[in-house]
Amino acid sequence: MTFPSVLPDDARLASVVARPLFMRQEYGEIIKHMEAHQIENLAVPLIPDTEIRAIDEMIRRAWLLRDDANKLERDALSRLQALFARRGP
Repeated sequence: MTFPSVLPDDARLASVVARPLFMRQEYGEIIKHMEAHQIENLAVPLIPDTEIRAIDEMIRRAWLLRDDANKLERDALSRLQALFARRGP
């Protein structure tokens, strides 16, 4: 997965973190519709590409570890079920 170093204009609206910040008016009310000109000067902080890639790698590693953990859990449950099946009631 790659991330652009500069977000296109509409991406500022799509950011999960940034959207709630600029979807509030001065008194805290939710704005139901917003135009690009209302946020064109809003600064959106971006982290360096190297950090984005490092985070991406950690997320992918976590997915693999979760998959491994799920497989180990299934194997352990199968072994327990087999053990109890051999012992009988």
